[in-house]
Amino acid sequence: MAQNSGRLIHILLGMMLVVLLASYSLYTAVRYFYSPYQTVTAFSYTISDSYSGNAVAIRDEQVLNDSFDGVLSYVCADGEVVIPGMTIAEVYADESDLSWQMLMDQYQSEIALLQEAQRTPEQFLTTDSLSAQINEALGHVIDGVSRGQIAGLTEQRNRLSLLMGKRQIATGREKDFSQRIAYLEEEYRYAAGQMSKSVQEIETQIGGYFCSGIDGYERILTLDFDHLTVEDYRRAINGTLKPEELSGVGKVQQGHDWYLGIAVAAEDLDRFSVGASVFLDFSLPNCTDIPGSVFQILQEEDGGDGIVFLKTNYINEMLINMRRSDLTVRFKAYTGLRVPARALRYQGQTEGVYVKQGALITFKPIERVYTGEDFVLCSDASDVENPLRLFDEVVVEGVDLYDGKII
Repeated sequence: MAQNSGRLIHILLGMMLVVLLASYSLYTAVRYFYSPYQTVTAFSYTISDSYSGNAVAIRDEQVLNDSFDGVLSYVCADGEVVIPGMTIAEVYADESDLSWQMLMDQYQSEIALLQEAQRTPEQFLTTDSLSAQINEALGHVIDGVSRGQIAGLTEQRNRLSLLMGKRQIATGREKDFSQRIAYLEEEYRYAAGQMSKSVQEIETQIGGYFCSGIDGYERILTLDFDHLTVEDYRRAINGTLKPEELSGVGKVQQGHDWYLGIAVAAEDLDRFSVGASVFLDFSLPNCTDIPGSVFQILQEEDGGDGIVFLKTNYINEMLINMRRSDLTVRFKAYTGLRVPARALRYQGQTEGVYVKQGALITFKPIERVYTGEDFVLCSDASDVENPLRLFDEVVVEGVDLYDGKII
């Protein structure tokens, strides 16, 4: 009986030892893998404060009312600077004359390229260099086509043709292009002989930036911003303001500056400050990061919504033709160390965060540079003692926090 009792005691002691070892292992694992202090890493973050909406373009535009009888062909590109007396278009008797003229222009362009190619001194015709330039030019052409950038495509194509001509001479495939040039000159003379009438030229008497399109808002949306109401501008923005019936061969924007009217809700108007610099992003290819400024604010009499007028002087082929567009106005970019709003603590009147450094909890003051909905950006170049640093482990959950606490 005593022997059985001793055996039972040994079994119980063994079981207790196993339970104690398991409990200790569990305690150690929990302590290792679980911490009552949850942290996040402070990292660098950039945010751009912006406002998005629909906008309408406002310019000092003069319609060119020249009349013509025949087929019109523009020789001036949209967005090109023109001066008084400059030819902007040519008028042909019919489509046939225009076709012959286009052929003559092609022959003339190719002749010029071939003549330039064979004039290049041989010591500059290294095949490796030419091959690299050809690949680069071909890349520009392919990129322009894929992006739908028609402007400048002819220039890139001509450069590619010129480089390929130079390479033919450099590799000995052609000694010169005299036979091809003679053939093109003969074709040019033949095409010129087919023209039925002389070409009429249309000149501008106004200097500025040329645009071939007319939409009827040229005399409605003027630089006299106050002659329309907020509702008028709102209708112009959404396309319900009736345009005038105008005709002409194009128009000229006078002056370098032009403007955009964007509808802004009353509660957001204080985000715009007259004279403030901004950046404009349009819903058009390659029309982003355009510098501008806040020029004027027109608000409804009852303190309601308003129209903010933005000024810029950046002009290209797409923007000169644009009347309405989606627009994002970027005020300023803010960069700092991002920490969650729930991590913010106060030590007296000083705002800061607690940082876990090994087994030590440290309070670090912060200087806000931007406040978001659930986070803040803090300066990473603060002059305060012991500032927050990149990759610091910021405490977001924990109890009984104080500076210098050992955990």
